[in-house]
Amino acid sequence: MKKIYIEENIDICLFEVLPGIVIRYEDFENKDLVEVANKVNIKDIQDEMIEISYCHEGNIECVFEGGGCVYMGSGDLHAGLVDKYPPVVSTLPAAKYKGISIYLYVNKLSYSMPGILNYALGDINEFKEKLFPTEKYFWKVGNCINWVGGKIERIFLDLNNLPDLEEKAKDNYMKIKVVELLLLLSETCANENKAKNKYYLKSQTELVKNIHDEIINDLSKNFTLKELSDRYSMSQIGLKNCFKAMYGKSIAKYIKAYRMEYAAVMLRKTDETVMNISASVGYENQSKFAAAFKEVFGVKPTEYRKGDMATYKI
Repeated sequence: MKKIYIEENIDICLFEVLPGIVIRYEDFENKDLVEVANKVNIKDIQDEMIEISYCHEGNIECVFEGGGCVYMGSGDLHAGLVDKYPPVVSTLPAAKYKGISIYLYVNKLSYSMPGILNYALGDINEFKEKLFPTEKYFWKVGNCINWVGGKIERIFLDLNNLPDLEEKAKDNYMKIKVVELLLLLSETCANENKAKNKYYLKSQTELVKNIHDEIINDLSKNFTLKELSDRYSMSQIGLKNCFKAMYGKSIAKYIKAYRMEYAAVMLRKTDETVMNISASVGYENQSKFAAAFKEVFGVKPTEYRKGDMATYKI
């Protein structure tokens, strides 16, 4: 496997699992994806490429010409044609992303299909037509298929957690998993392509970003969904759906996690009392704060402050 370390907080592994098929393991934090793409370009040959991507953690925001925004979050599967409808900009709303992308070089596979793929793909152009039967699946963005759960998701989980094998055996394991994936995708697409495109207008996402910033800028306040939707003139359903798409959690779960992470930093880096920290993150009742903190970190705030910080995830 060819592993590339670009810089701190960016980890990318490239592996040509079969001639014409590349797997890319991606682990980003706090980076604009355009910057990453400029540093690692897998398109070493001029070829049309099909991209099949699965998100394990975090999410990606892609903003396209015309004002459409698409979010790929944990458990989402996306298929697209590379460079057909490139985003204007890609960012990480939740400041992290971990996933796997598989790239199929269409021309190369048209010219020479590896024997092991004959039963899974047959003809690469027919496979492409199954994935993208008509232009109706595109709004200058690609096809966010979102097959969540089942055998297809299991394959990506297996690829993410490779068994402890000798290098050659591990390579063969990956080949088998990729062939299995393509076979299942081909059969699923042949039956029915159930696209669940999650498109949002740029105007919506800008409002939700403002709401997000307001929430985290003063953690002592407790906002209600109705209060936020009224203030920003968004429906409660629209706000809930858009926020979860952008940040991977409901507003309530997101703010709770953010508060606990902020409290952990305060416990680690300041001498503030637990009572004051509790109030600063919106908990008037110190006991409720302690219970919420333990739910996330496994220990009470006082135990966390006394313990070895290296053993806890901040």
